Amino acid sequence: MPEGIDIAALLNSPPEEIINQFESKGYQVTWNWREMEREAHARAFTVAKAINLDVLKSIREEVESALANGTTFATFQKNLEPKLKELGWWGRKEIVDEETGEILDVQLGSAWRLKNIYRNNLSTSYSAGRFKTQQAAAERRPWWVYRSALALTTRPKHADLHNTVVRHDDTFWNTHYPPNDWGCLCGVDSLSDKQLEARGYTVSTGDQIPNFAGEGWDYNPGQNYWQPDLNAFSTELAEKYVSAALEGEGLSVMYGRSKSLVDDLLTKGLSLAQIRKRMPREQFPVAVLPELYRKAINADAHTVILSADTLAKQLIRHPDLELADYRRLQKIYRDAQLVVKDSERTLAFYYKADREFYTVVKATLKKDELYLTTFRRAEQQSVDNIRKRGEVIKDELQ
Repeated sequence: MPEGIDIAALLNSPPEEIINQFESKGYQVTWNWREMEREAHARAFTVAKAINLDVLKSIREEVESALANGTTFATFQKNLEPKLKELGWWGRKEIVDEETGEILDVQLGSAWRLKNIYRNNLSTSYSAGRFKTQQAAAERRPWWVYRSALALTTRPKHADLHNTVVRHDDTFWNTHYPPNDWGCLCGVDSLSDKQLEARGYTVSTGDQIPNFAGEGWDYNPGQNYWQPDLNAFSTELAEKYVSAALEGEGLSVMYGRSKSLVDDLLTKGLSLAQIRKRMPREQFPVAVLPELYRKAINADAHTVILSADTLAKQLIRHPDLELADYRRLQKIYRDAQLVVKDSERTLAFYYKADREFYTVVKATLKKDELYLTTFRRAEQQSVDNIRKRGEVIKDELQ
């Protein structure tokens, strides 16, 4: 945001959701912002070249304070600059790239960098909060209007889209809900059917609009709940994280949002394939596989991921499964009584307790990711079918 704008005046006491969105971000140290998945900019707090976790912590705490208290940039800089200088994160310095061993002359802290940190983190957090508010009101106000700032610094492609109307559930918003570039000041308004008609707007669809987002900005900051790259951690730490995450808000948010979107798209007559394409690029860790099973399929990764498009398939084909069942996945994979190598890259699990479940995990071709592909309730007949199909890794069924 421009230096002279007071965030408190702009947001008029920022809604709790905006603050919660920022506070839900995790830490991720990165050498270059392009090293992060584009969605991670919304989910993980990052500052390029902030290789000291104390530095990252100081920056994050000050940005959180700015968001919660409506701090102006001048105050933000006054509070943060001395802390960064004390930690040695200021000015130009020689730093060793840990991957290549190359000694690089880099710019660390500066007034310019603080301004970008301030603008971009506050604008994405504000945008995420606004997106959630508009989603909640989408039944009454389904038409979303792209608004450009129309300032001298507004990018021409952004200005050209001013007053463009696209329905709230169009996949366009998965990649183009602002901000759409560094310093982007664009926003989104929502309209009811009557307001749309009264203003005489023409409705567009996402496939009619060329991609105009800047590099690394083609994502929606409100659609993603941050998750760390658990495969970078030990299996013990990853399993502790997953066990807690399965009981937390993140899975509930993803499940509820996916179910609402699937139900809405089904009423519009879309096929399963069409619905899966419209799901946001979102995923959630649901289990950590024991080493025995990873070795069976030569998987380098240990964390099983549930993607939003797979969840859409699950919700349609297995609507009897509830959120509570998905929360049990870690236990199902760990304690399955029957595990079979179904193919070179897939494992099938059968778990019997108060209920019987059947689930399949597949490794990617590079074997650096594991995805849940099937999850359903099963019957005893499934046991014979599983045993016949592949190589039995574990069988403790009575």
